[in-house]
Amino acid sequence: MPKCVIAVAMTVEQAHEICHLWERLGVPGVTMLDSVGYAAMQAHLLRDDLPLIPSIRCLEEQEEIQHYRRMLLSVVGDEFDLERLVEETDRLVGRFATPHSGILFVLPVLEVRGLRTRQEG
Repeated sequence: MPKCVIAVAMTVEQAHEICHLWERLGVPGVTMLDSVGYAAMQAHLLRDDLPLIPSIRCLEEQEEIQHYRRMLLSVVGDEFDLERLVEETDRLVGRFATPHSGILFVLPVLEVRGLRTRQEG
């Protein structure tokens, strides 16, 4: 059964390092999305230097880069060495068990269309 690998990187640099690692390991492609955690957003909203009634744009513009994380998604086939991918990614970030290091999880994919191997490009 194909799997969807999802990793949340804490910095842009870390996201690029993970992408390069996954590419070396043969991941067929990676989608990178900006994301923000609920706790980070709450902390941002509780600041005392914002206007009394801030606009959404104001909230987004003020230090938004600091709060954004990068979510990396990829679907890999049955034959892919998923255990190696997870272990090497964990090692790269300094162990996901460490606080504020991000998260990695894997989900089963019930159906997929258009999944390619790295060789098919």
